Amino acid sequence: MFATSTQSFPREQQHKRTAALIYATIFLVLTTTAFTFLSEFFESYLIKTGRFDPLRDFVAYWPFTQSFFCFLQLGAIFFCARTWRERAASKVYLELKEGAVASNVASGALTGLAALLAAAPLLLRGRPTELASFFLDHLNPKTAFALLIVLVVFLPIVSEAFFRSIYFAEMVEATTLIPSLLLSALLFAWTWPVFSPLVAMIFGIASALLFYRSRSLLACIVANAFLTLGGAILEVHHALQ
Repeated sequence: MFATSTQSFPREQQHKRTAALIYATIFLVLTTTAFTFLSEFFESYLIKTGRFDPLRDFVAYWPFTQSFFCFLQLGAIFFCARTWRERAASKVYLELKEGAVASNVASGALTGLAALLAAAPLLLRGRPTELASFFLDHLNPKTAFALLIVLVVFLPIVSEAFFRSIYFAEMVEATTLIPSLLLSALLFAWTWPVFSPLVAMIFGIASALLFYRSRSLLACIVANAFLTLGGAILEVHHALQ
């Protein structure tokens, strides 16, 4: 009887962890879908009622609104999941304590550069994106700096902490590498608002592979920040041509 109970305990824990991942997935899918639908409805309402001044502000600040909403989504998950919050924080703390900062930063920068090069054709094609338009239309240093802080600091920290050190890591333990890569990248692409879903897929796979190889959350955060900053510079440069 004792052996049976001890064997069932890890299985029960695994079921709880899997259920937590499912709940988090449903939460992100539903809230992102609802946010997109309500935003499009509000934009249509402004157009139909002829409220063009609020419409211009709504469109102009759309990249900031999307990014901040994504930050709130992931922040809510970590707020509700104490175990995940503590695990992500302890992972970064241990990396800093063990003194592997330089190598992790270097590997993160290289991964971010590789993802940027792979995504460059997607970033440089077509009309200027809303992100590029935001930086070109808001030359006020305070406004541009506020968005950069969200994009390059806050959003990479919470997105990599969840999608890589929690979601992908849990998926790898429950299944195998390929399904874990695809599922985590798909959810990341659905939620991450910075670039197009295809660019997000490219980076999601690259960052997950980086975490799988190095087990470094810090490296993934650096890669995310590097891609975001580099991609924003490319898009702004493309818009000026």
